[in-house]
This record gives sequence, C-alpha cells and structure tokens, in this order.
Amino acid sequence: MFGGGVETFRAYAANRGSTIDVATANEAVARFFARFPGIRRMRDVATAQAGSGYPKTLVYPTGLRRLIRGPELRPTIILNNIVQGTAASGIKMAMLEMEQSGVSRYLSAVVHDEIVVTAPVGEIREVQEEVARCMIEGMKQALEGCPPIKIEVEGRWGPTWKGDPENKTRMVG
Repeated sequence: MFGGGVETFRAYAANRGSTIDVATANEAVARFFARFPGIRRMRDVATAQAGSGYPKTLVYPTGLRRLIRGPELRPTIILNNIVQGTAASGIKMAMLEMEQSGVSRYLSAVVHDEIVVTAPVGEIREVQEEVARCMIEGMKQALEGCPPIKIEVEGRWGPTWKGDPENKTRMVG
C-alpha cells in the first residue's frame, strides 16, 4: 500500500492466496492512509514528481543525493529510495556506534535492517541492549534535521549457530 494503490494491494494479496474483493481492498487502503497520513502525503508528492516527467534529485536526510530519471521516475522508486536509503544510512551509523562502544566484536552479519551478533551466553542480554541502543542512535543520526519520530528496535536471541556444540554462544537479531 505504501507505493501502490488498491489494485497493487489486491495483486500482492492474491499472489499470497487471498481472495480479497475490491470493496474490502479499498477499505483497507483507506484505513492505512488514515492511520498514516504522512505516508499518504509522501506518496502524493512522489506521484506528482514522477508525473512531471522531469528528472528528480532525491536528497536524503544524511545529505546524500540520487538522480532519478527516465523509466526509474516512478512514485514507488522515489518512495523506496528515500525510505531504504535512509534506513541503510541508519544501519551504517549504528555499526559505527557499535564499534565505538565495543560490541562490534560480536557482529556476525548485517541483512537489510537487521544486525546479527553472536555473543557468549552470559553476556547476551547486555550485548542485546547495547546493540539496540546503537541502532536507535544510528537512526537518530540518519534522521538528524527531520521532524522527530519514534524509533523502535526489536531484539531477540535464540539458539546457537550450528557448529557450536559446546553451547557457548547465542545469536541476537
């Protein structure tokens, strides 16, 4: 619903086995945009920019710029670039925070908007809290100068990676 309309939403749902009708899809889209009016405004602006036909230079909150033109000049491309580009900056800044705080030594992987760490069982809660703090701080830095928004991090830990038969470490994601 973020970048598409009712038909895009219905097609997405149908590909996942839903038989949602047009009226229900219209209602769901209307409720979504009523709950998130800022997203509606962003979408309307992106639609107008794409409809102009003129190249658009996107300026991210971090100051980075990207030129969108030609077949890429579509509302969904404009929106996804702003959202994903800002998230990417936030996760990179979070990793810098992790380095400064010393928890980067536990870093195992970064996948999109997730940071996976492997830490000793006795340290897992402390590491989890510090990684969450770093992620929130990184996103705050990426959004510096933007209107304040609530930033949340969901952390959880689980069983060890295969290959640790002595059960000495846990993953946090």
